[in-house]
Amino acid sequence: MGGMLQIDQTATLWINQHHHPVLDVLFAGVSYLGDYGAAWVLAAIAMIIFGSRRTRLLAVIFLGGLLLTELVLMPAIRELWDRPRPFTYMAAIRTLGPRHPY
Repeated sequence: MGGMLQIDQTATLWINQHHHPVLDVLFAGVSYLGDYGAAWVLAAIAMIIFGSRRTRLLAVIFLGGLLLTELVLMPAIRELWDRPRPFTYMAAIRTLGPRHPY
């Protein structure tokens, strides 16, 4: 596993250090949409409001799956796969938003 962790760290640093100020501003805003599945919830709400009957049904099923994943599966997976966030152990990591511990 040590070799895989080294590859992960090298790739993480390479990706993290290749940035552009304009994209930093853009992705700082985009990153907040991922918090708690906000972008997906907004998309599903739009589907419920503007979609056909089948689209609305799919949006409700999707929201159920999203809730199951966020509230049940992801906490269990985080407990099983103990991988700290890169900024907690790599000093050179830049972050654009809040540093979530998970």
